[in-house]
Amino acid sequence: MNNARQSTSSALFLVLIALVLFSPVGIDIYLPAVPDLIDYFNAEQYQVQNTITVFLLSMGLGQLIIGPLADHWGRRNIALIGIVLYGMSSWLTVFAESITELMWVRAIQGVAACCTSVAAFAVVRDCFSGQQSAIVYSYMLGAINLAPALAPILGSVLIALWGWQACFYALAIYALAVVMLVNHGLVETKPVFSEPIKHVLTNYWRIISHNGFQYYSCCCLAAMTMIIAYVTWSPVVLIKEAGFSQLAYAALFALNALWILITSVVAPRLIQKIGPHRCTQLGLLWMAIAGGLMLASYFFGWPLAVSLMLPVGIASVGFALILGSATSLALNPFAECAGTAAAMLGCVQMVGASLLVTAMTQLAIPPLVLLAAVMLLGGVPLLCYRYRNPTAMDAVVSSAG
Repeated sequence: MNNARQSTSSALFLVLIALVLFSPVGIDIYLPAVPDLIDYFNAEQYQVQNTITVFLLSMGLGQLIIGPLADHWGRRNIALIGIVLYGMSSWLTVFAESITELMWVRAIQGVAACCTSVAAFAVVRDCFSGQQSAIVYSYMLGAINLAPALAPILGSVLIALWGWQACFYALAIYALAVVMLVNHGLVETKPVFSEPIKHVLTNYWRIISHNGFQYYSCCCLAAMTMIIAYVTWSPVVLIKEAGFSQLAYAALFALNALWILITSVVAPRLIQKIGPHRCTQLGLLWMAIAGGLMLASYFFGWPLAVSLMLPVGIASVGFALILGSATSLALNPFAECAGTAAAMLGCVQMVGASLLVTAMTQLAIPPLVLLAAVMLLGGVPLLCYRYRNPTAMDAVVSSAG
């Protein structure tokens, strides 16, 4: 009996990982191609960087619609729709004739990725709760960080052999493989007591007015803004300005993903020992420390390894500590509308982070200084916690187990 249960859990975990990989792989695999895309489309640097932002914005805003649909139609159906749409949009990307067309197709691809992401997070909330869900989210985070570690390297090889288009052909092939996996390996987990779709506005208001959701979604936002800022600005700093090759950039990018992977494997034990709330607080502290170090090293003119890679490595540890714990605490009170809650959390993270990074990109400030400022944002929810109602927050933490 235990073996059967373990086998079922392993199969479910594999499906969940396959679903959440659509988002990071859709971004990371073509990062080494940013300079090539600038030349191919005769575009400005910010326009190519905006193909990442557009993907994230559409993924974030799309969740506001996809979440309630996942509660109404079911997680499995939404996942399958998203995978098919992702494969089709990946294929169409190859035929884009202008940077504007590329952005439109990337927007569709972002909506597709939000379908698979909402479905995966809702399934975890359906099957696990409290501290257990925090542990599952942390393991998922560790597994999906194989994508940032490996995707840029794979992308560099594909670009060298067949050009940037090969990255998107690879994404289409991945979608084809996953649609077969989900079709045979994912059963519907939507609870029978989930609320009707007509209550969507009431549910959204209940979610965003919840003290615990407000606090922990801000923690997730701080972490996501840091990682998106690094993903957006690092090709410029390392390839364009520092002169690294695409393969060298991919290796450095993989190094930070490795830190997240290692931390995510360790985080479940830490959660069991100190609880998800304290784990979140520790992650925020690490991010703030990293921001201070990056800012100091920039003004003192220290080498790039110290001014960029070391602080980003420290902040990546903080990111891994925050995301799994804060996600579980934010979603824990909403078992009857897990898809809607996961969608709202995803929207806060993706849209908020994308808008912040886009706005900061317009500033005439060196990228390293901007990235340091983003990391220091981690100190904001850390400090704000002192001014919240301790009784209310304690109730949220204790309910999460």
